[in-house]
Amino acid sequence: MERKMVKKVTSFAGFFLFLAIGNLLSQEVIFERTIPPGWVFKKFYEDRSGSGLKALFLVQDLPDEIRATGRVARRLQVFDSRNDLVADLTLPEWHWFNGFAGNDRLLVGVGDENGYSHIKVFDFNGREIFSFEAGGRWVQKSLLGNEVALTPRLGEERGPISIIDLDKGIEKLRIEPYPEGPRGTVLPGSFLLLGDGYFITALGATIFLENYSRPGNKLWIIQNIGGNVHDARILNRDLIAVGYEAKVDFKKKEFIAGLAVIRWETGEILFNRTARLENGKKDFWYPVLKYFNLLVEEDGSLLFYGDKEALRLPKEKPEEWKWSEKRALKLKADPAQKAVRAEAVRTVKVEADDRYVIVIADSSIRVERRRWVIE
Repeated sequence: MERKMVKKVTSFAGFFLFLAIGNLLSQEVIFERTIPPGWVFKKFYEDRSGSGLKALFLVQDLPDEIRATGRVARRLQVFDSRNDLVADLTLPEWHWFNGFAGNDRLLVGVGDENGYSHIKVFDFNGREIFSFEAGGRWVQKSLLGNEVALTPRLGEERGPISIIDLDKGIEKLRIEPYPEGPRGTVLPGSFLLLGDGYFITALGATIFLENYSRPGNKLWIIQNIGGNVHDARILNRDLIAVGYEAKVDFKKKEFIAGLAVIRWETGEILFNRTARLENGKKDFWYPVLKYFNLLVEEDGSLLFYGDKEALRLPKEKPEEWKWSEKRALKLKADPAQKAVRAEAVRTVKVEADDRYVIVIADSSIRVERRRWVIE
C-alpha cells in the first residue's frame, strides 16, 4: 500500500514538474545566464539598433549599506546575438554602463546621482578610447548615427547642451541657454537628440525640429501641444512621444497629464490624449500618461501599460501610423510569467519593466519578453 502511494505521489510530482517546465519553456526567453560568484545583478541591456548585442551590468556582492554608497567595483559582461560572451570588463567605482557606442565600443558614464563628471568610450578589450568632460550632465543616445547629447537635469540652468561624436570623440554642437524667459536665460524644457544633425526642443507648450547644419531654421513647429512639455522620448525610427502637464491646480487638487505621439520628420500629431486626477481619484489613463508608460510593439500597435493591466491600440492599416480606439484590447500581465518558480529554487526575485520580465533565482538570471494576455 505504501509503495503504491509513493508511486502515485511520484507520478503526480512528475506530472506537475512537466507542466511547470512546459510552462517555462513556452515563454519567449531571450537570455539566460549564471551570475558569476561574488557579483550581484544590477541591470540588463539589449541593443535595439539590430546588432543583437546584450549586456549584464553587475556590482560586487557586498552588504547593502556599502553598495548603497556606490563605492563598489562593477563588472560588465557583453554577449553577441547568440548569447555568447564576447567581452568581460571590470570597471572602477562610480562607472555606469550607458549602452553601446558602435563598432564594438561601450559607453560609460562616471559620476553619481548628481550627474556625470566624464563620459568614456572603451573597446571590448577594456581599452579606453577617449574621455570627455561632462560637467555634471547626463547622457542621451541618438536614434540615428553614433552621437550622444550631454544634457542638464530638466528645470536646471546648468548648461550647455553638447552633442558629442562618439566615433571621433569631439563636440559637434553646443547649445547655450536661450536669452529669454522672465528669470533670465533658460534651456529647453525638453531636448531629444535624433542624430544626423536633427534634434527636437520644447519650450513651454511649443515643440520644434531643427538641424544643426541649418542653425536657427525651424523645420517644423507645433505651437501648442496642450500643456508645458516635461519629457520627450524616441519610440521607434519614425515616432516620438512627448509628455506634458495640461493643468495643475494645487488648491483644488486637480492635475491633468497629457501625452502625444508625433511623426518626428513631419511634426504630424498622430495621437494626443489627456487624463485627470482630481481629489485623489484617477482612472487607468492618468498614471500611464503621467509616467510615460507607452511603447510601440513590433506590429505597430500602441501599448499603454500599468503594473498589472494594459491597453493595446491596433493600427487601422498596416502601412499607416494610425490607431483604432474602437478596437482597443484590455490586457493583463500574463500570470504564467510569475508562476511555478518559487517552488524550484531557494530564493527568487522577479522584476518587470516595459519590455522584460527578469527572474533572478539563486545565482542565475533569466530574461523573458513581457507578455500580456486578454482579460
